[in-house]
Amino acid sequence: MVAWIIGWALILEYAIGNIVVAISWSGYFNNLLEHVFHIHLPDWMLVDPQTAIQAFDKATAELQQNAANLSAKDMASYQFAIKAYNEAPRFAGSPVFLTYRLLLSYAWLPGWPISALKKVSNLPIIW
Repeated sequence: MVAWIIGWALILEYAIGNIVVAISWSGYFNNLLEHVFHIHLPDWMLVDPQTAIQAFDKATAELQQNAANLSAKDMASYQFAIKAYNEAPRFAGSPVFLTYRLLLSYAWLPGWPISALKKVSNLPIIW
């Protein structure tokens, strides 16, 4: 039982560590695209769905209640959130962010043979 608990603790530790690394690498990748290659991704591709929805709700509430008292930095941040939410593609009336597309694209991978999965798994490393 102790080994089982330690095993799950390690799995959770690795999962949380991978999340942090993925977030930081995505920021580095976006900065590389913008500053080196001058490629600007749409705002809806840079935000996860939960953050985008929460930021949109907060931004619209703040702009309705106290738009005159907001600083230029806050105003730009709120406008970014609203723009990212409004420009996201829609499916059945709700915004579809990049994360959902990635999850859906990986959902059909288990049907592939192992040799093909190995090649797909190596793509991010080679890239």
